[in-house]
Amino acid sequence: MKLESSSFRSVLAVSGLVAVAFFLAARVACAVPLGSPSPPNCTFDHVIIGSYDLTGAPSGTAPCLATATPGFDVWVRDVNNVPVAGALVQIIFAGTGTSIRPYRNQLQANVTVRCGNHELDVTADANGHALFIPRFGRYGEIPVVPVYANGVLLGNIEARSADYNDDGTVNLTDLGIFSADYLDPFAYHPRSDFDDCPNTKLGDFAFFAEQYLASVSGPIEQVCP
Repeated sequence: MKLESSSFRSVLAVSGLVAVAFFLAARVACAVPLGSPSPPNCTFDHVIIGSYDLTGAPSGTAPCLATATPGFDVWVRDVNNVPVAGALVQIIFAGTGTSIRPYRNQLQANVTVRCGNHELDVTADANGHALFIPRFGRYGEIPVVPVYANGVLLGNIEARSADYNDDGTVNLTDLGIFSADYLDPFAYHPRSDFDDCPNTKLGDFAFFAEQYLASVSGPIEQVCP
């Protein structure tokens, strides 16, 4: 009888553990419903680079990638690695300590500017892909700028722009800053790495020159307050 009683208690204990496991699994499944962005399955470039024109600077998920493409790319997927079509992707600069402010006028047709949060929004396409070719000033040399998809934090990124002082133009002041960084033989300056590769400088110069020429031939842009 004692053995039967002990076996019965063991069965009850195991059943209880199984029930708890199923309960916790259900809670996890509910926490990340199907069709919601799953950060581990989402990919995005590690840096967003402001571009005065629509050319865009090359960037990838890591520096110096041969597969880097112009603009800032985000790919949104759910827990089953299925693209989340129509996901709202947000880049929010407010509260990052970077003083980054977007330009009110974005040349990219499908981007929304929200000055209150110093925010740029793009809706992902049917493949869960959102592309930004952003216009903003100032920079963040460490990954402090958050990227969201449908309100889910995907991660933090760096940010840089040839408009170092965020005055709506790339002018002689910016040229002075870029030149000092470019000619510094002792230090790498992430804010001036416009080809997204610390080991090269010619690409940085080419991009800055393009930004400078595009800016001097255009108006001084209004930035978000």
